[in-house]
Amino acid sequence: MRRKFRTSAILIVLIILVLISILFYFYNFTTLPKNLDNFFNQKKQNQNNEDNTENNNINQNIPDNNPQTAGSSNEGNSEGQTATQNSIPTNPCVYKQITYSIGDLTEYYFCNSEESRICVDKTAKCSVKIKNLDDTLGGNFAIKFSFAEKENRSNIIITSTSNSIISPNEQKILKSELVIQGNNADKNLSCYYSTTEIPKEKICS
Repeated sequence: MRRKFRTSAILIVLIILVLISILFYFYNFTTLPKNLDNFFNQKKQNQNNEDNTENNNINQNIPDNNPQTAGSSNEGNSEGQTATQNSIPTNPCVYKQITYSIGDLTEYYFCNSEESRICVDKTAKCSVKIKNLDDTLGGNFAIKFSFAEKENRSNIIITSTSNSIISPNEQKILKSELVIQGNNADKNLSCYYSTTEIPKEKICS
């Protein structure tokens, strides 16, 4: 009787173990596809993340060939400004006339020939005194003499130019002597003068 009970107990335990094994097998069989799907989905997602990371690295390593970037533009402007500033002379020089004095105008007129008491040939002389007041620089001084009607200065009959090299602190007389013939010889003339060339000194600040 005891042996029969023991055998029944062993069978019951075996049946229970078989049932547990069957339940465990079915549980794993139903959850395995889900686990496999999760596994492959996770692997695919990781692969996509790696691809995106590689693409970002490649894009970051591509050089920017656009010449109009802010950095290049600022650097170009800075270099251009520096070159322009360096090209400006720091000590600009100017040319200024040296100091001189002019005056003591002298006029002389003489009728060389008359016809019916009308002068038809006249000698006209005009002179002026000019002095170079500069202590170091000399050069060429030129004066233009104009002979015009005394009553109408705009009616210039004839002109001439006289020039001379004058040294520092030197004084000279520049003059003009002309012969006027025809109807103009009988006119009442006057002499006027103007400077046309004065030496210039180079002054640098």
